[in-house]
Amino acid sequence: MLPYFKMRKYADKNGYQQIQLIYFNESNLKLDTGVKTKPEYWTGQVEGQKSKNQVEGRVVSRCSEIKQDAKLINLQLDKAKKKLADIIFTFRLKNDYYPDIQFVKESFYSEKMKIDRDQDVRTQLYKWIPEKEKKHEVRIYYTVLHDLIDMTTKGQNNWKKISKDKLEDILANSKPLLFSQITNKFKEDYIDYLKKRETLRLGEVKTIQYNTINKRFEAFRAFLSAMHDKGINEFDFYKKFKTELEEIDKQPVIIPRPKEFITLMNADLSLNQRYEFVRAIFIVGCLTGLRFGDLIKISKKNIEVKDGVRYIITDISKTEDKQVRIPLHDIGYKFLTQYNFNFIISNQDLNRNLHEMFEHLKFDREVTRYEKRSKKSVPINLPFHKLVTMHSSRRFFISTLINSKKVSLGNIMKWTRHSTDVILSYIEEGYEEEDQMREVFSSFEQN
Repeated sequence: MLPYFKMRKYADKNGYQQIQLIYFNESNLKLDTGVKTKPEYWTGQVEGQKSKNQVEGRVVSRCSEIKQDAKLINLQLDKAKKKLADIIFTFRLKNDYYPDIQFVKESFYSEKMKIDRDQDVRTQLYKWIPEKEKKHEVRIYYTVLHDLIDMTTKGQNNWKKISKDKLEDILANSKPLLFSQITNKFKEDYIDYLKKRETLRLGEVKTIQYNTINKRFEAFRAFLSAMHDKGINEFDFYKKFKTELEEIDKQPVIIPRPKEFITLMNADLSLNQRYEFVRAIFIVGCLTGLRFGDLIKISKKNIEVKDGVRYIITDISKTEDKQVRIPLHDIGYKFLTQYNFNFIISNQDLNRNLHEMFEHLKFDREVTRYEKRSKKSVPINLPFHKLVTMHSSRRFFISTLINSKKVSLGNIMKWTRHSTDVILSYIEEGYEEEDQMREVFSSFEQN
């Protein structure tokens, strides 16, 4: 009896069933081809079902939902059958009888029959992620992996609920994405995919922001570079890639102006305790330049008084030289003590309430941002209150001190742990209010 393919009776949890190669010599030998597919895409025999005709089994694509490449799977089946034929033919050249099933089994499994995944970008990324030590890097690279899988399998999976087994099964049963395919065309497809992808943010369905697109693609490019250094990726198309933010006009920095800061300070919000609370956090951020995650960790233990000047002494995130010593303005200290150093709120809730508060105060100044549409930069005007975030307070701290001309750039860099290039990028252009700027931070003097 000639060897033939048969689908196993039982399916895995995702509905895929194994395809086996059957060899008969006194008894059946079932050889694993390393291929799985769904019954509706299989034309051959199925275990437990009677078939009058021994049809040559093939995988066919009958609908757009199939997440496998039929040609690739059939090629793998042909390779398995050819290998079995070579084993039998080589044996028969030396013997006048057919090999027994044990010999065939050992010879067949002497080499792996599964699809070679060495050049599969997604599989290599999946293997590479555990090498990362920082949690935020692991998170961003998993997000990129999910993007690549969704793009190539047209999945749109719920990644918060997906299991490790499910992820491995998707990688094992989908067409490989080769490093040779990561060309400029793929880069454009990836950017378009990210622009169209929707996410749930602050209770609303929104498209991904440009800084997020930039962050994801930078991570992907870093991975391609690492694979190139390891010799796994022999292609260097990625070196010519430009990030999304490099291709559009420079985005404006969202910073409250000094007059707006004074308006915020003097606004009567006594009828809304929620607005009073988020204003206090925002103003302390404006007067210290601390990131939100560092600001909410401040307690009385972090306050020191020396020569009549209060300082915040604390460790900050995202830097190697972590400890900073920042002069604390009396207004900032007043707000900290008013809430007993207890700023308990999530960053998402804080930003949502800041939007509402600034809208309530009619901070409607238009800010022009740019979106790329049909390869052209298109200006979009939005009110300030829709764009402001807690990070705007840190930018206000930096830009105000630079423009006040009363504090050295070295001190600003020391307090914020930022490089010169980053600090200068936070300055908003187009206004001169130096007198009011000097009034804002009266206690910040050149040391």
